[in-house]
Amino acid sequence: MADSPPRYRMVADSLRARIRQGEWPVSALLPNETDLCGAYGVSRSTVREAMRTLQAEGLLARRRGAGTVVTAPAGAARAFVGLVVAHLDDARLAATMQGLHTGLAADGLRLELRATADEPAAEAEAVRGLRSEGAAGIILEPLPGTPSRELLRGCRSEGFPLVFLDRYDSELDVPYAVADNRQGAADLARHLLACGHRRIAMLLPRSYPLTSVLDRVAGYRQALAEAGIEPDPGLMVRPAGALPDPLDDALRAAVNGLMARPQPPTAILCANDEIASWTMALLKETGVRVPADCSLAGFDDMDYAARLDPPLTTVRQPLHAIGEAAAACLRAQLEGRRTAPAVLPTRLVVRQSTGRIQPRAVLERDG
Repeated sequence: MADSPPRYRMVADSLRARIRQGEWPVSALLPNETDLCGAYGVSRSTVREAMRTLQAEGLLARRRGAGTVVTAPAGAARAFVGLVVAHLDDARLAATMQGLHTGLAADGLRLELRATADEPAAEAEAVRGLRSEGAAGIILEPLPGTPSRELLRGCRSEGFPLVFLDRYDSELDVPYAVADNRQGAADLARHLLACGHRRIAMLLPRSYPLTSVLDRVAGYRQALAEAGIEPDPGLMVRPAGALPDPLDDALRAAVNGLMARPQPPTAILCANDEIASWTMALLKETGVRVPADCSLAGFDDMDYAARLDPPLTTVRQPLHAIGEAAAACLRAQLEGRRTAPAVLPTRLVVRQSTGRIQPRAVLERDG
């Protein structure tokens, strides 16, 4: 007669089957050890050994202060988290994803990536699809105006783990991980003011309604107000039409329009490094020297910023840390804990594209 399997294995097999049948879905908290001992009529050591077996399979995870939760459906692939972004070719994405991977690795969670291409229908489809595929939670870059707001509100009301990345929505109770965009832009504007600039323009992207850009505008305005300067609406320009490139008529018209003003700006603060790099090329094309005739600054500190000619003054976003913070927000929800938004500090990086106003240039422009 064959020996009976160890009792811990029988308990593990039973728990695995119950999870497979949907009794405890992903993120669900299992009964505590005492309850399981009573239910199966076994010792605490037997239950613990069964739990260790399922944890080794990646089926369960121990959450400090919470208990043991399901991390993957029985017999399924490793549990995953959905990541929904606007564009896969966003140069910031790689560093942010590295942070996300670091933050999720301890729980054995993988990332499943979706892109919306700025299409509201694609955003809603991605959220619904990831949920139907069994995502443990979703980290999302919401589109301007959050067109899927009601869908996301429903996710939250059902207790589904959700985190916003890079931006937020003040109308939704969704935790988020972002850079301190307001402080970063204020620091950048103060640097330009300290260089003697008073006519400081700001070039905005087409995604201006995003909270990340709105906060940068607020920081720019804040620094000007501290210096007693009333912002000139004519110096805040958002190129119309499609996302500009160096040959795009909209950006060219915006830059040329600024520099053709009776009193043109002596400095331009761009909402991101991409716009700043294109603006630098256009200024050179029209004979405007950077920074002798016009200082120029960006935001993000992308890899190419230091290689521009001249190297670009900018604000560094802690992209890896933002990814880690977003992962921590999601893990907290998986453990049944409430979590506060994460707003991470930025750092001003001063390079050669900004400098003090040249007296001759000021006299020529103001004369």
